[in-house]
Amino acid sequence: MSRLSIRTVLLLGVVAMFAAASSALASDDDAHERHEKHERDEHRHEAMRHAVERGQIKSLVEVLKIVQPHLPGEIVGVEAEFKNGVWLYEFRVLDKNGRLFETYVDAATAEITKIEAK
Repeated sequence: MSRLSIRTVLLLGVVAMFAAASSALASDDDAHERHEKHERDEHRHEAMRHAVERGQIKSLVEVLKIVQPHLPGEIVGVEAEFKNGVWLYEFRVLDKNGRLFETYVDAATAEITKIEAK
């Protein structure tokens, strides 16, 4: 091999090592972020479960019985969040025309607080 091609091969090897190390670090960061999100979700679920047990909010089953007839379509997703001191259920709803809506429901009263087209 000529000197130029040896240098090229060495340079490509170094670049490949840096790329592999960078990929491994990114993978570690992704795993760490997923773990932190999982921890936050677990904490939120636990806090919500306690709020249901204390009667501060309604369970998802109770809320669904009340609000489902008033939703603009089929529920395709649900999340719970604590926002501005209030527990909310957020329903993602798909209507018969394929439009997506986010519907926010107060978990304590089962009152629909907002329906927003996406």
